[in-house]
Amino acid sequence: MIAGAVLLASVNGCGGKTEPAQCGRWGDGDTITFATGEDLSVGGQFEKLVRQWGRENGKHVKLVSLPATADGQRSQLVATAQARSPQYDVLGLDVVFTAEFASRGYIEPLDAKFAKKELEGLLPRPLETAKWEHELWGIPLNTGVGLLFYRTDGEEGAPQSWQDLARMASEIPVPPDNVRGFAGQYGRYEGLTVNVLEAIWGHGGDIPVAGKAKIDAGPTREALHRLRDGFETGWIPTEAAYYDETDTLTAFQDGRLRFMRNWPYAYLTLNAPGSGLRDDVGVAPLPTAGALGGQNLAIAACSDDKAAALKFIKSFTSAPYQRRLFESGGYPPTRAVLYREHYDKKAVRHLASVLREALSKARARPKLPGYIQASEIIQANMHPVILGDRKPDDAIAQLEEDLNNAHLR
Repeated sequence: MIAGAVLLASVNGCGGKTEPAQCGRWGDGDTITFATGEDLSVGGQFEKLVRQWGRENGKHVKLVSLPATADGQRSQLVATAQARSPQYDVLGLDVVFTAEFASRGYIEPLDAKFAKKELEGLLPRPLETAKWEHELWGIPLNTGVGLLFYRTDGEEGAPQSWQDLARMASEIPVPPDNVRGFAGQYGRYEGLTVNVLEAIWGHGGDIPVAGKAKIDAGPTREALHRLRDGFETGWIPTEAAYYDETDTLTAFQDGRLRFMRNWPYAYLTLNAPGSGLRDDVGVAPLPTAGALGGQNLAIAACSDDKAAALKFIKSFTSAPYQRRLFESGGYPPTRAVLYREHYDKKAVRHLASVLREALSKARARPKLPGYIQASEIIQANMHPVILGDRKPDDAIAQLEEDLNNAHLR
């Protein structure tokens, strides 16, 4: 799927603004097609709630499950938009792709469709991801941020810094239990970009992508050396160089990891009835700012049922529906009031508390139409470091050059 995403980006180009597609209509049909990522909630709660909305509103919602990775989701949605197909009505967009879809005219502008009071109470950072050039193009349905999961049977709790994490993870004896210290998502896809950014942020650095990139080599080098040291000394398992979110969660569930970086949904999965780790898992903010995730709901520019799509977005992103998504599926809400409410489930209450802290310091990935190209450049230069095939200093120099030669707007 990655190769397809890169090809589409190059065909599309990365500069200039495209006028909205002259297709679609503001119809109010009985069927809405909602294209979104796979349902990761326990028991398929997301899909159940979509069906419930349909029954309550006299509509049939056809749910189309997009590929598991954000890269694959983008490829499928871009292909449909370029074909000017009315196939989809509502799009569940990863937050990092909203700017691209807005700039290309693939989605409908929404400023005129939402009153100011309808947007009040939305968390500012997730709402900002739904805007492009000061105009509203989507509504945040759920947010997310990288979190640190850990086994609670140890003497120490959650590490407070990347240095603490490296120390605590490296102190775990591997034989005979084959337990490693820590893993995130280091396969060559969007997860690698996120994990590398979080590590670099945690060491005081950044990877600028707008304008002329000038990378502060000191903290970036330190972060990359720490990651590479983890693989070389074994506190990060070698196979994690190819992990995605599901792989990491499986390794943690199987007892092969003491610490794990993953998204919030994993906490309710680990605390679900029948989980072998129930009540033995702690969750805390990452030792540094976590990357902001989540999805925005947008109206496809070529939809023939835009009025029906708008009704769905307005009510499905309301506080009552977001609360249900959070309680049953672990999808973090984007309405501030829901972080102050009482939840009957202990796991949900605790997750809300951790998320409130983690979201207060979360950082958004760069917001620009050519984000997918920038991410691919980061992955191409950072994955060889993870594998031990390239020195950090060489990778940093090449990354800076590649970003400066790319046309990302």
